[in-house]
Formats: sequence, C-alpha cells, structure tokens
Amino acid sequence: MDAIDTDPTTAHFFIQGPGGTGKTFLYKAIYHHLRSKGKLVLCVASSGIAALLLPRGRTAHSRFKIPLACDENSTCNVTRTSQLGRLLQRVDLVIWDEVPMQNRSNFEAVHRTLCDLKASEALFGGVPVLMGGDFAQTLPVVVNGSRARTVGASLQKSFIWHKLTILRLSRNMRLLAGGPNADYADWLRRMSHDPRLIGPIALPAYLRCVYELPDLIESVFPLASLRSPTLRDDLLANCAILSVYNASLKEINDLMLDRLPGEAVTFFATDKTDLLEELPAEYLKTVHPPGLPPAVLQLKTGAPIMLLRNLRPEDGLCNGTRLIVTRLSRHVIEARILAGEFKGRVHLIPRILLVTRKEQLNYELQRKQFPVQLCFAITINKSQGQSLQAVGVDLRVPAFSHGQLYVALSRVTDVGRLTVLYSSKDVETTRNVVYSEVLEQFRL
Repeated sequence: MDAIDTDPTTAHFFIQGPGGTGKTFLYKAIYHHLRSKGKLVLCVASSGIAALLLPRGRTAHSRFKIPLACDENSTCNVTRTSQLGRLLQRVDLVIWDEVPMQNRSNFEAVHRTLCDLKASEALFGGVPVLMGGDFAQTLPVVVNGSRARTVGASLQKSFIWHKLTILRLSRNMRLLAGGPNADYADWLRRMSHDPRLIGPIALPAYLRCVYELPDLIESVFPLASLRSPTLRDDLLANCAILSVYNASLKEINDLMLDRLPGEAVTFFATDKTDLLEELPAEYLKTVHPPGLPPAVLQLKTGAPIMLLRNLRPEDGLCNGTRLIVTRLSRHVIEARILAGEFKGRVHLIPRILLVTRKEQLNYELQRKQFPVQLCFAITINKSQGQSLQAVGVDLRVPAFSHGQLYVALSRVTDVGRLTVLYSSKDVETTRNVVYSEVLEQFRL
C-alpha cells in the first residue's frame, strides 16, 4: 500500500505462496481496500477457473488481448484510443494470479503494451502490478517441450523477474486445523523441497487409497447425494476427480453421467478440414484434439459442464467456467454458473465454430459444436487455484510434469476427504516430479 501511494512506478511485487496459504483472500482484501478509496483495480489470472475466484476477474488473455501465438516480440492488440486502451492508461493496480503457469512472453507482451500506452519506459509502463502464485505448482505448458524448454518459458527467465519485489506467504489456511491435517500440511510444505519426497515416493499412510474406479467415484460423488436435487449443486461445485491426462477424463465422465437420473441427449458436431481431399466423417468423429469439444457430446439436465472458450468474460463465461445444465435444446444449452462471483447466473450457450492449430494435427480441423465438456473429472492443471471439499486423484498413471502431484494433493480442505486411486494393490508408490531449479529462491 505504501509503494502504491508513494512511488507507484516501482510498485511491482510477486507473492510466492504455497497452495492454501490465502493468496486469493489477500488479493480480495487489497482489491476492496483500494476500491474503497476510489482507485481502479483490474484482476486477471492465467486460467479461467482462477479468474472467476477474483472480483470481476478475467483471464489475462481476455483482459489484455494477448495474442494466442505469442513470442518475444509480440504486443497486445490494444490501441491508445480504444476503450480498453483508455482503461489501462488509468488503472491504479493490476492483480495477476497464477503467474507461474503462464509463458513469460505473455508478461513481456503486456509490459511492451503498457509502456506504449503510458509513454513510459518503466516496468509495465509504471503501472503497479501485484503478481502471485506458487512455483511448486504447474509451469507453462510447452507442446512437446523438454524440461529445459518448460523452465525457459517461466517468468523466472524473463527480464521482468529481477525487477519484482518478492513477498512470501507460508501458513496453510486451507486445511482445517488439528489432527492429521496438521501433519498433512507439513508434508505438503516439504514435498517440493525435501529430496526424499522427489521421484518415486510413498504417500502418507493416513491417505485413503482405492484400487477400483467405481470406489473412487463413490467416495467423491455419493450416489444418494448425486440423485438429490437439493444436494447436487453443492456437491458438484465443491467436489471433483482430478486426472493427470485428458485421455482419462472421458472414462470417468461417462461413468458419472450414467449415475445421473434422466435420459442423455446426444449432440453431433459438424467437422470440416482444409485438406483438398476431405477425410471421412467417421474418422473425424474419433479425433479429439486438446481444447476442442468432443464430436459426439452426451449431456443430461443436472450434469456439470466446463466451457472451453471465452464467450462473454464480462458475464463470467470464460474458458474454464464450470456450469450445471438446466435445460437442453437443439440449438442452445441453458446452464447455471456453479461457483465464483457469478454463481447462480443462467446463460444460453450456442454452438460455435472452433478451429485447431496446424501444429496440433498437421491440418486444420473446423468443428461446429457446443464449446463445453463434462467436468465431473477435470485435469490437474485445470484445478489449480481451487479449494475443494472432496477430491479424488486418479494416479493409475503417475504425474509426468513439475508440480502436478503437489497441485492434485493440495486442493482439499480436509485430508479425510481425499481419496487416491492406484492401478492395483501391488503399487505402493507414485511419482513426484519437481524441477528444483525454479524453487532455488524459495527453499525452506
């Protein structure tokens, strides 16, 4: 607060806080304090789910118009005379959450844009910026990237990093106090720093482990609660099954859909490619590139869905927003937002045209479909930033990237409601992948 009041051009901070230490609470407190003084504050996050937890939160790409194909020379699509350009010239603080999982070129593009808008060479054009996150959690996704390329894409490798003042949070406020939770909080605190907890590790003995998928599903989504209209909303908003790979989601979501009462409605996509000779429609229905909805989408009233595109961020419809289906028709889906600032708002979701990038399939696939997928189960990366009451972690396939296991195990508020699925009783360990070079500054 002193830096913003006395010398805002140097007020650039990064808050390093492990999962559950209260970063979101702190952002909200600072936001409301400054708004009470009449100051303009913008809240952004690197993912849609994290953005919805912030006051008037938006994804960074949506707020700053960051190019999807961003490199070291990119700038944002904002002009001085545009409405957004005039807004950014007046902003008093930018709060940016979950920055470790975003590519450094995105921050540099925002820096260049703000310098141009403010006609200043200072960092971010002299606009105060409060960043936050946990470098023990997931890093930027680099397609087919090695460890070196993934680390190289992080904010720590940017010229911006050395100009930030580092602050820290340490006490776990997510886990309930006392008993096994205290031991579990200490174990989580050490799991990214203690060499004995890196690589193949055994999870604490007090964690509940199961070996069949139906047992995992029942522990997180009890059938009696799932079929009760009065309990279902709270259950779906505060519970989730987390998986390492996208490929595992379909199996879990299909089983969960069968448990819901009612008849499923099937929606078929229209697919087209840019190839001279069109591929068979039957084949295209089997293609499921990341970021695109399935060609054959099955839904029921009461099922939870996740948006895959930014539709209307100002109304809470961001990539990653979770909703519950309230009505299904041929051309639109009526759904209600499950959590966040816009909780309870009902929206109509239309079919839209979604297009893959060339590097994904070696050809361009155009798919017209509802931009949603079932989200009883979500990937670990999508869950980052959330606090959940009950969590199931599918570890039949171990984690393969930095921070995945830590993120999955740190979402829950009570260790007694955390369940882990192993492939068999013979498996006693799982893999904890840690890139220690990004944690050197934050050693315990």
